[in-house]
Parts: sequence; structure tokens; C-alpha cells
Amino acid sequence: MAPEKNLTLKEKATQLPARPGIYFFLNKAHQIIYIGKARNLKDRVKSYFLPTDDPKVHHILQEAADLDYLVTDNEKETAFLENNFIRRFQPKFNLRLKDDKSFPLIKINLAEEFPSITLTRRVENDGARYFGPFHPAHQARRTIELIAKYFHLRTCSGPLPPGRKRPCLEYDLGMCSAPCTQLISRENYQENVQNALLFLEGNSQLLLPILEKKMKKAAEALEFELAARWRDLIYTVKSLQQKPKTSLPSFDNADIIGWAKAGSTAALFAFFLRRGKVIESTSVLGESHPSEDKEQTLIRLLQTLYASREEIPERIYLPFPLKGKSSFDSYFLQEKKVKVKLIYPRQEKFKGILRLANLNAASELKKKVASPDLLSLLMKTLHLSSLPRRIEAIDISNTGGLESVGSLVVFEEGRPLKSAYRRYRIRSVIGPNDIASLQEVIRRRYTRLLGEKKQLPDLILVDGGLGQLQATQSVLRQLGLDFIPVIALAKKKETLYTTNFKHGLNLDPTSPVLKLLQWIRDEAHRFALALHRKRRQKQSFSSFLDGIPGIGPRRKLLLLHHFPDLTSLRQVDFQAVAELIGQQAARNLFKHLQQEESSQ
Repeated sequence: MAPEKNLTLKEKATQLPARPGIYFFLNKAHQIIYIGKARNLKDRVKSYFLPTDDPKVHHILQEAADLDYLVTDNEKETAFLENNFIRRFQPKFNLRLKDDKSFPLIKINLAEEFPSITLTRRVENDGARYFGPFHPAHQARRTIELIAKYFHLRTCSGPLPPGRKRPCLEYDLGMCSAPCTQLISRENYQENVQNALLFLEGNSQLLLPILEKKMKKAAEALEFELAARWRDLIYTVKSLQQKPKTSLPSFDNADIIGWAKAGSTAALFAFFLRRGKVIESTSVLGESHPSEDKEQTLIRLLQTLYASREEIPERIYLPFPLKGKSSFDSYFLQEKKVKVKLIYPRQEKFKGILRLANLNAASELKKKVASPDLLSLLMKTLHLSSLPRRIEAIDISNTGGLESVGSLVVFEEGRPLKSAYRRYRIRSVIGPNDIASLQEVIRRRYTRLLGEKKQLPDLILVDGGLGQLQATQSVLRQLGLDFIPVIALAKKKETLYTTNFKHGLNLDPTSPVLKLLQWIRDEAHRFALALHRKRRQKQSFSSFLDGIPGIGPRRKLLLLHHFPDLTSLRQVDFQAVAELIGQQAARNLFKHLQQEESSQ
């Protein structure tokens, strides 16, 4: 169970379980400030309240207002989780593990004709199989050596070198089957790959009969050296008898959904776990409608969360049980063509990570809904003369200068004012010139506000660096609006540029001011990208219709009006299109569609 909220930190520490796990110290804003691991949570956290000269412990306890924990099965899982969460939350008092390095995994790249086996520290959506993580790292290297020795998979990455005459030294050492010189057929190599996968999966029940058959066949052919090799591998498989341990086996390929609600605003926080490893996390916020109950709001936000996600898990763990989950089940079947189990877990072993997801949903809600204190901190940090109650952010999106669009989002009192969002098609700029495009949007936006005598912003935020800052200030001077403060936020190192900080200002990654500015910047980018993608799809669709017999300007406009893109056109039947543009033109169109699909 989670520690009681009305207890002191020291009293909460005494109520932690005496089991392995990771613990979290949180500040008053419910932001994680330190993450640690322990073989015994109760003893480790209690030790923070013993007399010590360690300044780090004193600083943690001075800021900490609460603590939480997550129980694991063993110390190895504890190390994996600590690594994942420190990289995700970047706590201010954790100095280690904040970079991109992680525990090593074994990767078999099934996308290659002759799959290779390599060591990696990143999980990517590339069709490969990943095994691990391994701790310590030499266990991964030793496992790769075993695979190379007994299954002869290549350990070189990338495509095979063309025209190679002789195999490399790995073949001479008996560590590769030399597919680069065609000394093994693709069929036999793939058989080795499948056996290697069985070995890594720990599926000894299927693998051992295969190996014993190979050993017997080699012995009957008097190939005693080969038979001895299979015998040694059988012994190795029996000695292992389990697959490489992942960090969260119970959550293999699942999403964990947290929930929080304050007033009319609700938040979801999702952990995405693949192969037992937290690979990503994200949050979604939305306003609950007056006619909705809590369940309906959750389902609507879940649909928003998964609308743009391609990889859908086998299971989704929910923060509370759904009575009407059938509608959401049908959403996955209709929209994603997959069947997903929606589960509200009641077992205690699942509660820890769900509690953490709920905690982070509440934290995201507090961060997104900015308080006057946060706006005051923003004013103080940027040396502004007044409270930035209205912030306008501008972003440019294009592909090589084509289909350039600009977006403007408005935040009032630290919250998005979506009714004031605007999009701009770039008119005066040819080619990939983001600064000139930004100046066009600035000029059009504030010339109009001046003409209509509408409210001006207290702060303008642009995506970019010093060049974007100076370009924006130049246009504002021309319009007589140089009293409006401007800030540029550069993505690479999240550096802030203002009139007061022309050499750049780098805030702590956990700074609530930086988090607010990142949210506003990312919202402008999302809004621009949505229109940019829509225009590109429309342009692609329009180009596709060019040259089809029977489809002139009028019929082309009809099709573009009724169908936003090619995908939507492919989903309707012939008769619906024929009623719109005529039988013969529809036949020509569908013939062109079939030719285009067959050529892909």
C-alpha cells in the first residue's frame, strides 16, 4: 500500500515494505526530485533519517514533501527500473544515469536477408527482436558469443558486402557460417536463426529435441566433432533453463494508464512497456464535458492518446474499471484492426506502477495548469516587467520549403485558449526559409491586431535560436511593438534567448518554467504540423488526379471536396464515386487506383 498522506516522511519510511524496489522523493509540487533503488525499501529509506554529514541527503530532505515506491521481484529488476525512470524524469538530485545510455540488449535484425546478432542499448520499432536487458553487460557479450559459436549467426551489422571472395576470420574460428560468401543457403541460415530465437526465448522444450536430433544425426554420420558441438550446446541449454530476464515480465508488451482530474480538466499519463521495458511515456490533457461522467471522459482521452499511435499493445491496464468498455473495444477493432484486452488489475503486484502512473498524471495536471506562482516565477526568470498572463507562440513547418505553414497558439493564465489559435499559409516566401516565413506570420498577425485594436500578448515565444529572436524583434520594431518581450526556445539544448539573455540561458531540465515554455512551444509545433500534413496529403491527392481521362477541373474539385485524401477515397465503393463524377470517369479513376497499388 502507498504511504499515508497525513504522516511525516520519517513515519512513511517505517511503513514501506521490506522488499526490493525503487523509491521516489517528491517535492511540494509532486515532482520527482530523487529516485533510488534498494534491496530492502524500508531499511534503505529509513537510513535517510539517521545522523549524517552527507550534504546531498540534507538537500533531498529539505525539499522532499512526500515519497512513493514501486516494488520489484529482485535486485536486477530494481536496477533496470531505476535506470528507466531516472532517464525519463531527470530528477534534480540524480547525477548518474541521466544520459541516453541504458543496459545492453541483444538485437537480432530480422529485417535483413541474413539476420545479424548485435549488442545495442536502444529499442527501436524496426522489426528486429530484442532480448534483455542484461546486467552486468558482459552477460550480453557472452550470450552473443554462444549464439555465434553454436548457431553461427553473423555478428557484423548492416548489409552483406557484395562480391566477397573469402570469408573473414570469424568463419575460420567457427563463429560464423559466412553467408557473405554463400557458404550457407538462406534456408539453412534461417533455420539457425529460428533455433537461436528459441534459445534466447528460453524455449528449451522446443529447442532440445531439435538439438538432440542433430547430435544423433551427426554421430550416425561419424561426424563426431559436430556431434560433440551439439552435445555441448544441449548441456548449455539445460544449464540455463530460463530465458534472459526482463525488467517487468508481468507487463511484457502493455500500456499502463494513470488518471487525474482537477475541476473540468482531466489528465492521462501512460507508460509504454515493450518486452518488459519502459520505452516511452506521454500525457494527454483535455476538458471534460458537462454531460460526461468520469468513464466517458477517460474513453475519449484514450481515443485521443491512441489516434496517432501505430504500435498497439496486447493489454492496456486502466486506472479504474470501465462498465461500458465495449465501445472502446470496438474502437480498436474498427480503427486499429487489433484486439486489445482492457484490464483493471486488482492484484497487489500490479498496483505499484499504476499508482505511479496516477501520481504522474496528477503531476502533469499541476504542471500544465499554471498557477499565478508559476507565472510570477516565469516573469522573474526572464526579467519581465509584468506578469505574462497572455503568451502567444509561433512555429513554422515545411518540407524542403514546400507547403510551408505557420501556426499561432495562445495561452492565457498558463492554459491554452484554443478558440484563439490561428494557422497561416505562407505566401511571400519561396524555398526553405523559416526566418522569412516567421517574419511574414509576425507581420500579418500583429498588423491585424493593431488594425482591429485587439488585445496584444504579454510575451511572444518563437521556436528557434538567436536568429529567430532578432527576426521577430525586427518586425515588431517596424510595427511600433518593440515593447512586447520576445523569447526564442532552441530545441537542441533547450536554450532560451531573450533581449536580456542574448548569449542564451539554460534552465535546469526539471524547472517548471522550462516545462511550461516547452509545452507552449510543442503545442505550436503540433498545431502547425497538423495543417502541414493535411496540406501535403491534399497536394498529393490533387497530383494523383492529374491526367486521369474524364477528370477535369470540375470533377477534380468535387473529389477533393468530398475526400480529404487517397486513403478515404479507397474506402468507398465504386457506386458512390460514380454518382459523384459519372460512370466512365469513376471507372478510369478506379483503374488508375489499381495500377498505383500494384506498382507499390
